[in-house]
Amino acid sequence: MNYFQPPNFKEHQLAGLFTEKIPKEKISIFKEKIFFPEQIHSSRVISITKAESPNFFKGDAVICEREDLAIGIQTADCLPILIGDLKRRLICAIHAGWRGTVKGILIEALDELLNRGLNPKDLVVAIGPHIQGSCYEVGQDLIDSLPTHLKKSPFLIQKGSKFFFNLALINLTILSQFKVPDTNIWVSQECTHCLPQKYHSYRREKNYLCTQIAIISLNYNIFQMLNELHL
Repeated sequence: MNYFQPPNFKEHQLAGLFTEKIPKEKISIFKEKIFFPEQIHSSRVISITKAESPNFFKGDAVICEREDLAIGIQTADCLPILIGDLKRRLICAIHAGWRGTVKGILIEALDELLNRGLNPKDLVVAIGPHIQGSCYEVGQDLIDSLPTHLKKSPFLIQKGSKFFFNLALINLTILSQFKVPDTNIWVSQECTHCLPQKYHSYRREKNYLCTQIAIISLNYNIFQMLNELHL
Protein backbone atom coordinates (compact mmCIF):
# COMPACT_ATOMS: atom_id res chain seq x y z
CA MET A 1 0.00 0.00 0.00
CA ASN A 2 1.39 3.37 -1.00
CA TYR A 3 0.95 6.27 1.41
CA PHE A 4 2.54 9.59 2.27
CA GLN A 5 2.86 11.85 5.28
CA PRO A 6 1.88 15.48 4.56
CA PRO A 7 4.85 17.84 4.88
CA ASN A 8 3.44 19.93 7.72
CA PHE A 9 2.74 16.77 9.75
CA LYS A 10 6.28 15.57 9.09
CA GLU A 11 7.64 18.95 10.18
CA HIS A 12 5.76 18.84 13.49
CA GLN A 13 6.20 15.07 14.01
CA LEU A 14 2.50 14.32 13.79
CA ALA A 15 1.56 10.78 12.79
CA GLY A 16 -0.88 11.39 9.96
CA LEU A 17 -0.99 9.98 6.44
CA PHE A 18 -2.98 9.64 3.24
CA THR A 19 -3.01 6.51 1.09
CA GLU A 20 -3.41 5.86 -2.57
CA LYS A 21 -6.33 3.65 -3.59
CA ILE A 22 -6.83 0.28 -1.95
CA PRO A 23 -9.60 -2.31 -2.37
CA LYS A 24 -12.51 -1.56 -0.07
CA GLU A 25 -12.41 -5.12 1.25
CA LYS A 26 -8.98 -4.45 2.80
CA ILE A 27 -10.44 -2.03 5.37
CA SER A 28 -11.34 -4.92 7.68
CA ILE A 29 -7.61 -5.66 8.11
CA PHE A 30 -7.14 -2.38 9.97
CA LYS A 31 -10.12 -2.56 12.29
CA GLU A 32 -8.33 -3.85 15.38
CA LYS A 33 -5.92 -0.90 15.38
CA ILE A 34 -7.81 1.85 13.55
CA PHE A 35 -11.30 3.14 14.21
CA PHE A 36 -13.25 3.87 11.03
CA PRO A 37 -16.70 5.41 11.52
CA GLU A 38 -19.71 4.46 9.44
CA GLN A 39 -19.77 7.58 7.30
CA ILE A 40 -23.22 9.07 6.66
CA HIS A 41 -22.52 12.51 5.10
CA SER A 42 -23.56 14.22 8.32
CA SER A 43 -22.42 16.84 10.83
CA ARG A 44 -22.05 14.28 13.63
CA VAL A 45 -18.78 14.29 15.54
CA ILE A 46 -17.71 11.08 17.27
CA SER A 47 -15.69 11.34 20.49
CA ILE A 48 -13.24 8.75 21.80
CA THR A 49 -11.84 9.57 25.24
CA LYS A 50 -8.94 7.94 27.07
CA ALA A 51 -11.30 5.84 29.16
CA GLU A 52 -14.19 5.20 26.78
CA SER A 53 -15.04 3.65 23.46
CA PRO A 54 -16.66 5.77 20.72
CA ASN A 55 -19.91 7.44 21.79
CA PHE A 56 -21.25 6.86 18.26
CA PHE A 57 -20.25 4.62 15.40
CA LYS A 58 -22.02 6.60 12.68
CA GLY A 59 -20.66 10.03 11.84
CA ASP A 60 -18.20 11.95 9.71
CA ALA A 61 -15.67 13.37 12.15
CA VAL A 62 -13.77 11.56 14.88
CA ILE A 63 -11.94 13.18 17.78
CA CYS A 64 -9.64 10.90 19.76
CA GLU A 65 -7.36 11.14 22.80
CA ARG A 66 -6.45 7.46 23.09
CA GLU A 67 -2.85 6.56 22.27
CA ASP A 68 -3.62 2.91 21.61
CA LEU A 69 -6.09 3.61 18.79
CA ALA A 70 -5.62 5.39 15.48
CA ILE A 71 -8.59 6.93 13.68
CA GLY A 72 -9.32 7.03 9.98
CA ILE A 73 -11.82 7.97 7.32
CA GLN A 74 -12.42 6.80 3.76
CA THR A 75 -12.84 8.95 0.67
CA ALA A 76 -13.30 8.57 -3.07
CA ASP A 77 -13.46 12.25 -4.14
CA CYS A 78 -14.54 13.94 -0.89
CA LEU A 79 -12.10 15.87 1.28
CA PRO A 80 -10.11 13.88 3.85
CA ILE A 81 -9.13 16.31 6.61
CA LEU A 82 -6.67 15.45 9.38
CA ILE A 83 -6.09 17.73 12.39
CA GLY A 84 -3.40 17.44 15.05
CA ASP A 85 -2.65 19.73 17.98
CA LEU A 86 0.85 20.86 18.88
CA LYS A 87 0.32 21.07 22.64
CA ARG A 88 -2.55 18.75 23.58
CA ARG A 89 -2.70 15.01 22.92
CA LEU A 90 -5.74 15.20 20.68
CA ILE A 91 -6.37 14.28 17.03
CA CYS A 92 -9.24 14.55 14.58
CA ALA A 93 -10.15 12.95 11.23
CA ILE A 94 -12.95 14.37 9.07
CA HIS A 95 -14.81 13.16 6.00
CA ALA A 96 -16.05 16.30 4.21
CA GLY A 97 -18.14 15.70 1.13
CA TRP A 98 -20.41 18.43 -0.18
CA ARG A 99 -23.34 17.30 1.97
CA GLY A 100 -21.27 17.14 5.14
CA THR A 101 -19.60 20.46 4.35
CA VAL A 102 -22.94 22.21 3.83
CA LYS A 103 -24.28 20.63 7.04
CA GLY A 104 -21.23 21.98 8.90
CA ILE A 105 -19.10 18.92 9.68
CA LEU A 106 -15.84 20.91 9.86
CA ILE A 107 -17.52 23.65 11.90
CA GLU A 108 -18.87 21.11 14.39
CA ALA A 109 -15.48 19.41 14.72
CA LEU A 110 -13.63 22.70 15.23
CA ASP A 111 -16.23 23.87 17.75
CA GLU A 112 -15.69 20.67 19.73
CA LEU A 113 -11.91 21.03 19.64
CA LEU A 114 -12.08 24.63 20.82
CA ASN A 115 -14.61 23.73 23.51
CA ARG A 116 -11.98 21.36 24.88
CA GLY A 117 -9.62 24.27 25.33
CA LEU A 118 -7.50 23.91 22.20
CA ASN A 119 -6.02 27.04 20.64
CA PRO A 120 -6.63 27.35 16.88
CA LYS A 121 -3.05 28.61 16.49
CA ASP A 122 -1.85 25.19 17.67
CA LEU A 123 -3.88 23.20 15.15
CA VAL A 124 -2.05 21.62 12.22
CA VAL A 125 -4.34 20.66 9.32
CA ALA A 126 -3.79 18.50 6.25
CA ILE A 127 -6.32 18.08 3.43
CA GLY A 128 -5.55 15.05 1.30
CA PRO A 129 -6.17 14.21 -2.37
CA HIS A 130 -9.72 15.03 -3.49
CA ILE A 131 -11.63 16.04 -6.59
CA GLN A 132 -10.38 19.48 -7.54
CA GLY A 133 -12.72 22.35 -8.34
CA SER A 134 -11.77 22.31 -12.02
CA CYS A 135 -13.12 18.74 -12.31
CA TYR A 136 -16.03 18.86 -9.88
CA GLU A 137 -18.87 19.51 -12.30
CA VAL A 138 -22.18 19.70 -10.46
CA GLY A 139 -25.84 19.63 -11.45
CA GLN A 140 -28.82 21.73 -10.54
CA ASP A 141 -29.82 19.35 -7.74
CA LEU A 142 -26.62 20.11 -5.84
CA ILE A 143 -26.77 23.82 -6.61
CA ASP A 144 -30.34 24.02 -5.29
CA SER A 145 -29.15 22.46 -2.02
CA LEU A 146 -26.47 25.11 -1.40
CA PRO A 147 -26.96 28.10 0.88
CA THR A 148 -27.00 31.41 -0.96
CA HIS A 149 -23.44 32.43 -0.04
CA LEU A 150 -22.05 29.30 -1.75
CA LYS A 151 -23.95 29.77 -5.01
CA LYS A 152 -21.41 32.24 -6.35
CA SER A 153 -17.74 32.66 -7.18
CA PRO A 154 -15.24 31.59 -5.98
CA PHE A 155 -17.09 28.56 -4.59
CA LEU A 156 -19.32 27.90 -7.60
CA ILE A 157 -17.87 28.74 -11.01
CA GLN A 158 -19.83 28.79 -14.25
CA LYS A 159 -18.05 27.87 -17.48
CA GLY A 160 -20.46 28.14 -20.37
CA SER A 161 -23.45 26.01 -19.45
CA LYS A 162 -21.51 24.02 -16.82
CA PHE A 163 -21.00 24.66 -13.11
CA PHE A 164 -17.98 23.60 -11.04
CA PHE A 165 -17.80 23.43 -7.26
CA ASN A 166 -14.69 24.13 -5.18
CA LEU A 167 -15.19 22.00 -2.10
CA ALA A 168 -11.70 22.56 -0.71
CA LEU A 169 -12.03 26.34 -0.81
CA ILE A 170 -15.17 26.24 1.33
CA ASN A 171 -13.40 24.24 4.02
CA LEU A 172 -10.32 26.46 3.85
CA THR A 173 -12.58 29.48 4.36
CA ILE A 174 -14.02 27.82 7.47
CA LEU A 175 -10.52 27.17 8.83
CA SER A 176 -9.68 30.82 8.26
CA GLN A 177 -12.85 31.92 10.07
CA PHE A 178 -11.72 29.82 13.04
CA LYS A 179 -8.33 31.60 12.99
CA VAL A 180 -6.27 28.53 12.07
CA PRO A 181 -3.04 30.00 10.63
CA ASP A 182 -2.54 29.51 6.90
CA THR A 183 1.01 28.39 7.63
CA ASN A 184 -0.37 25.44 9.61
CA ILE A 185 -2.49 24.17 6.69
CA TRP A 186 -1.41 21.90 3.84
CA VAL A 187 -3.69 21.08 0.90
CA SER A 188 -3.04 18.39 -1.69
CA GLN A 189 -3.18 19.62 -5.28
CA GLU A 190 -3.71 16.10 -6.63
CA CYS A 191 -7.10 15.35 -8.18
CA THR A 192 -8.66 11.96 -7.52
CA HIS A 193 -10.72 12.27 -10.71
CA CYS A 194 -7.69 12.93 -12.93
CA LEU A 195 -5.34 10.22 -11.64
CA PRO A 196 -7.03 6.83 -12.20
CA GLN A 197 -3.86 4.81 -11.68
CA LYS A 198 -3.30 6.36 -8.27
CA TYR A 199 -6.69 7.24 -6.78
CA HIS A 200 -10.23 5.92 -6.80
CA SER A 201 -12.93 8.34 -7.88
CA TYR A 202 -16.59 7.56 -7.38
CA ARG A 203 -17.58 10.12 -9.99
CA ARG A 204 -15.29 8.44 -12.52
CA GLU A 205 -15.85 4.78 -11.63
CA LYS A 206 -19.46 4.91 -10.33
CA ASN A 207 -18.65 2.30 -7.69
CA TYR A 208 -17.17 1.92 -4.21
CA LEU A 209 -14.89 -1.04 -4.94
CA CYS A 210 -11.82 0.93 -3.88
CA THR A 211 -11.13 3.82 -1.55
CA GLN A 212 -8.42 6.08 -0.18
CA ILE A 213 -7.95 6.22 3.56
CA ALA A 214 -6.65 9.00 5.77
CA ILE A 215 -5.25 7.96 9.15
CA ILE A 216 -4.01 9.90 12.16
CA SER A 217 -2.61 8.59 15.43
CA LEU A 218 -1.02 9.83 18.64
CA ASN A 219 1.49 7.03 18.23
CA TYR A 220 4.22 7.04 15.58
CA ASN A 221 4.10 3.23 15.51
CA ILE A 222 1.24 3.55 13.03
CA PHE A 223 3.82 3.73 10.22
CA GLN A 224 5.51 0.53 11.35
CA MET A 225 2.14 -1.22 11.55
CA LEU A 226 1.23 -0.24 8.00
CA ASN A 227 4.60 -1.33 6.66
CA GLU A 228 4.23 -4.72 8.34
CA LEU A 229 0.88 -5.33 6.64
CA HIS A 230 2.53 -5.41 3.16
CA LEU A 231 -0.68 -4.38 1.42
